[in-house]
Amino acid sequence: MRKTAALCTITLSCTVTAMATGQAILIPNSSPDQIVVLDPITGDFVTTIDISGFASTPINVIDGPNGTLLLSDQIRDMVFQLDAQGNLIGDYLTAPIDNLRGIHRFDCGVLGGATTDGLFAWDQLGNLLPNSIPGDFFDGLTYGKLLIGADIDDDNVQAYTRDLVLVGESTPGGIDFPEQINLVDGDLLAVAAFSDDAIFFIDLADGSLVSSFPIRGGAGARGVYQLPSGNFLVTDSTNGLDEYASDGMWLRNILTGTSYRYIEFCANYQP
Repeated sequence: MRKTAALCTITLSCTVTAMATGQAILIPNSSPDQIVVLDPITGDFVTTIDISGFASTPINVIDGPNGTLLLSDQIRDMVFQLDAQGNLIGDYLTAPIDNLRGIHRFDCGVLGGATTDGLFAWDQLGNLLPNSIPGDFFDGLTYGKLLIGADIDDDNVQAYTRDLVLVGESTPGGIDFPEQINLVDGDLLAVAAFSDDAIFFIDLADGSLVSSFPIRGGAGARGVYQLPSGNFLVTDSTNGLDEYASDGMWLRNILTGTSYRYIEFCANYQP
């Protein structure tokens, strides 16, 4: 496993065009291979984008460089680059990555979570950076100068410096099968825990577990995202897409199904 230098030894330039006016919440649906488009304020369903011609088990879609979108695919072992309407431009990576899940764009390129390659990154051109963090990561993001990863090997959330030094982690085994992680309410990290059937909240200032709430029906939580209202969108393996109040009270079901994945706001999307 590569572990030789800082994960971002050179800050690469990143030229991005002006934000598109569309702006939406995008969620891959990995069974029919679609991207679901939601209203960015209410979370209401708007439309779907068919990506079945090239995708197979898409997991996460995020804003990419120059007004594009990036889509991770767990079976294709690839990040695809799409235009602002969700049409395929081509492969974004220069090499396949086994069992790829969550992706997150940061100053050096794109951070990714996978099985064999752990928590790792590519530069803006899709070239793999020569270092990584061992583990079985379902998601990763940056918080200031820290790298945060959801590791199902140890069933916890871990924080690393850019030099790949572990600086903190939640209690090992304390969050069973963490999938998507998302920043909410400033320094809070929301964690969708699949096997716990719950959403956890970690204070990144000190790593403490602040609170949690169960999702309805004992369904495995996959994705979590906070709406501008403070309510939470949650995808799971049974109910589909639900909305919960900030205190965890279930409010409504938005979409039914079993294969909705990670939830992201995408400023580059343009219908």
